[in-house]
Amino acid sequence: MALGVDSTGLRLCGAGEWSAEKHATKRRRSWRKLHLATDSGTGHIIASVLTDKGADCGCQVCPQLDRIGSAVASTTADGAFDRGDV
Repeated sequence: MALGVDSTGLRLCGAGEWSAEKHATKRRRSWRKLHLATDSGTGHIIASVLTDKGADCGCQVCPQLDRIGSAVASTTADGAFDRGDV
């Protein structure tokens, strides 16, 4: 299987988000990072990890690989995943 890994930022909104937008009040919003491993052939998500916004992307590859049951032939990622110990 060819594996593609990437991450994206997510803004977490609560029940009062609409009210804050309506009344133009400022609130601190929570951010998280969603790290995804996808099968490059099918596009299906094989594994995912949700972390705090400051988590290093490269450290999340090994936990994702541990969750995959089949052999991985190749991995494609961007520069955020460049680490010597992965």
